[in-house]
Amino acid sequence: MILKENFMKKTALAFVVSMIIFILDSCPPLPQEPGWNERYSYDFESGLSGWDYFEEIVNGDTENYGDNIGLSEISTEAANSGSNSLCVWANYAGSDLSNHLIGNYPWSMDARSGIWRYEVTVLIPPADGQSNQLGQTGPEFSLQNTREISAGEFRTFTAGIQYCANPGDPVTYQNWYAWDNAGWVLIGSCPLSEETWYTLALEMDYDTNSYIAFEITNGTVTMRYDISTMQMTGEEKEGFDSEGFWLTCETENMWGEDGSEYRIFYDDVLLLQWH
Repeated sequence: MILKENFMKKTALAFVVSMIIFILDSCPPLPQEPGWNERYSYDFESGLSGWDYFEEIVNGDTENYGDNIGLSEISTEAANSGSNSLCVWANYAGSDLSNHLIGNYPWSMDARSGIWRYEVTVLIPPADGQSNQLGQTGPEFSLQNTREISAGEFRTFTAGIQYCANPGDPVTYQNWYAWDNAGWVLIGSCPLSEETWYTLALEMDYDTNSYIAFEITNGTVTMRYDISTMQMTGEEKEGFDSEGFWLTCETENMWGEDGSEYRIFYDDVLLLQWH
């Protein structure tokens, strides 16, 4: 009799547990609170780990722009966290040409939609009389979202930010620009100091191909710019013949200065998506 009662109790308990599991499996998941979801972060402590670089011949101008003269590599000279950073060094070779050097990471081989935030932490090293005093642009960073808009036809939607570092051009010097409708458009002026780490953040909406905001933080104070009137345009770019979602960290040495070079340290890259 006791064995029978124990068996019935166990059977009843098993039935209750199975019903609870069935109910839980049948219930829809609880809605998530809206917020930023981390999709990628990297501090360069494990080397390049997929990061590479290429050199853009701007507007096809081979007379003034060169390639095979820049270098993007891991550096221990400066770091925001840990021991390493990514040094993006335009015209490392010291040629008499300009060099637009683009460090890049292929985060996805598919195009993306939705709202994104891309952060980089940057440092401009001091001019030492031989290097880094002749910058044209940098820091500069972007998201490159290439979509197949029809069979075999691709367009790249670039969300990019550029700091003008050329003291010889008082009109643009220490200004920030966004890549708006395939051209650089002024955001505002906010000078960067040498040997100071800044976090730069760009927010954009790839559902509408529009910008949201740009932020500059020096560790204590954040400048936030509303750039929601700016748009991304699909561009046909040579070599962009497949879908992809790429992160970039860039720099460029000053135009028209023989042997000029310019380097920027990048660290603590962070990619977030809004849900």
